[in-house]
Amino acid sequence: MNFVVAIGAADLFEEVRASVGPEYPYEIRTGGITAVGSGCDAELVNFPLACERYGADRTRHVAQVLSNDRSDGAPELIVVIPPLEVDKRGAPVTQGMDYRQWVAWALGSSLDALAVAIGSLKDVTVLIHLESAGMDARPLEVLEVVSELGART
Repeated sequence: MNFVVAIGAADLFEEVRASVGPEYPYEIRTGGITAVGSGCDAELVNFPLACERYGADRTRHVAQVLSNDRSDGAPELIVVIPPLEVDKRGAPVTQGMDYRQWVAWALGSSLDALAVAIGSLKDVTVLIHLESAGMDARPLEVLEVVSELGART
């Protein structure tokens, strides 16, 4: 499995690229989805965006794998990151997870769903556009988790 990590904001891209250096094992791209989706088989997308844009089932609070029929430049497969539970105020309940644990859980459960849907992930390239995935708050932590996940496969 291969990952492409994308960052929409050019200034944040430059900052992240400088922080991780040339030895980071995966490609980091910048730009919108049409600019960064080339060569990717699947994209991880946050739950609300996937419901709105790709028709994810709002009643299924699990990772979902959808076909992208929009011809919008995104990869052929859209993997819906499962939502967190929310409290009465609508705030996410992470059930004791810190940010890094949440990222690992979100990516891991999404990749598990993709593997169930298509079989082997050996030759699959997965796009994680940080803004579309809802993971742009702490990009360096996300890149660390992605690197760790990739090392396990």
